[in-house]
Amino acid sequence: LEEIGFECLEAVDVDEALRVLQNNNVDLVVADTFMPEKNGFDVLREIRDSPETSDIDVVLTMMEAHESLINEGEALGMSGYIVKPIDVYTLSKALDGIVHKED
Repeated sequence: LEEIGFECLEAVDVDEALRVLQNNNVDLVVADTFMPEKNGFDVLREIRDSPETSDIDVVLTMMEAHESLINEGEALGMSGYIVKPIDVYTLSKALDGIVHKED
């Protein structure tokens, strides 16, 4: 992400990500749908449930574009998704579309 002009904050799990969101001004979250214990859907749910973070764009990464995963993400309010493996061009194109939706 830094290669394409984003300032990045990292978290190793959902709980740390939520702490990062509480302590920083964040515009975008990229989260993996498959993480141990809690996953990207959990972080998306937590972000949408909090008035302080509900307007943050959330992009989920997934191994395959399974309809059930996409439907679950859309139902929870994801801003978009990216299928792995992710290269810089694909990431840039996906995030550019989300950033320019707000203009």
